[in-house]
Amino acid sequence: MELVPLTKYNYLKAVKLCVAPEQEKFVGTVADAIADAHFCDDCEMRALEVNREFVGFIMWQGPHLSRLLIDCHHQRKGYGTMAVKLFIETFPGRQVTLQTKVDNTAAIALYTNLGFKSIADHGGAVYMVR
Repeated sequence: MELVPLTKYNYLKAVKLCVAPEQEKFVGTVADAIADAHFCDDCEMRALEVNREFVGFIMWQGPHLSRLLIDCHHQRKGYGTMAVKLFIETFPGRQVTLQTKVDNTAAIALYTNLGFKSIADHGGAVYMVR
């Protein structure tokens, strides 16, 4: 897996990524993330590329993981785990954080398996640190 920067030449491939309908309440679209990043001074966006195909999207702001989306056709293949490991490696020796919705049990399990610990639960969100 490679983390590929989004450019004016490839962002439309990333915008086509989507999750299953039952997951939409947990994560916005890639287009929404691109719009959010436009107003963020230090947001980094990457497409997750495997065998020259975009399989997902990740966005972070400093050592805080703010978005992770694996396309519905590529889930359950370990790509989420690979993406989070690559994110962690981007900040060697540093504490990394994230938040997810409290009812997103699949994401919480993924992050817990990667060594994240829950530090707070507030307003429907779980805050985690590693």
